[in-house]
Amino acid sequence: MELSIIIACSRPEFMDDCLKGFTAQQTEFQFEIIVAGNVSGINHAADNVRLLEVKEPHPNSKRNRGLAFAKANLVALIDDDTIPNAKWVETAMQFSRNYPDAVLAGPENPYPSANDFARLTHQLLSSPVAEFSKAHTHSKFETLQWFDVPFCNTVFPKQMWLDAKGLDETIPWHMDDFHFFFPFRNKVTFLNIPEMHICHNRYPGSLKELLIYKWRLRKETGEKLMSHPHIYCLVTPVKAALILSLSVLMLLFGLMFINPIALTLVVGTYFLLLFLVSIWRIGLSVPVDILNEFLLLTAVQLISMAGLYYGLLGSAVNSFKNKHFK
Repeated sequence: MELSIIIACSRPEFMDDCLKGFTAQQTEFQFEIIVAGNVSGINHAADNVRLLEVKEPHPNSKRNRGLAFAKANLVALIDDDTIPNAKWVETAMQFSRNYPDAVLAGPENPYPSANDFARLTHQLLSSPVAEFSKAHTHSKFETLQWFDVPFCNTVFPKQMWLDAKGLDETIPWHMDDFHFFFPFRNKVTFLNIPEMHICHNRYPGSLKELLIYKWRLRKETGEKLMSHPHIYCLVTPVKAALILSLSVLMLLFGLMFINPIALTLVVGTYFLLLFLVSIWRIGLSVPVDILNEFLLLTAVQLISMAGLYYGLLGSAVNSFKNKHFK
């Protein structure tokens, strides 16, 4: 066996599409798929698929169980709501042979059944202004930072898992990839492989869903900055978002009392920059799309900032209460 693919499953309704994607792989390499988690009702006919029932809800519990059964020295982590392209295994194996000690990751596209707004969301979240990060969206072969490699689409030597003594099953589930790759940040090369692209069913299909999604993500970022500062304060996108937003808030607060006209100019410049970014990304030929991009980008920026500080302040208040009012 040359590659073991581990899928932590909490959404078995998506597994048929995921497994069909692996059945359609165009490769001569031998690989196995280990689905660990809620596997009831999953249908498969392939001999290289193994189902492991894992009751624990944490995805790392499921991954650890699957990794323990993995036969190959090279392992992959894929989400249950993803579909690999037909050359995914072939690409992963070829690049792993050329870079045997590297961690590989690839970009993602919306799910085949995604609506137009979900595709617009994918386009929006591909903007460095919206995310400050290349995670999920990088489209060329290049070196990545340790925090840009998501567990939804990654390949690495099993020895890393052994060296880490398994994945932590006590941390918040949404920082599992950060936490695992953090100790290897100065020891391992992280590479983006465009040909390892997948389809991922994670893009909100309406404005309401997008704003709720971004609020939750940034709220959790604020909480993790308080609970795990030794990791999150080293994450460049998080640090950039925090410093930039804090600088803007302090500037606006100061100008509110000193010079209201300057305050208006600063706010106007901010929105002008977002509009210019929208033109740069869309092009002058489609005014309606420019407007849509601008409005969405503005909404995402504002909701993200609000969620980040809500998470920070909420965690600080809870920490104070736990410390002084036990």
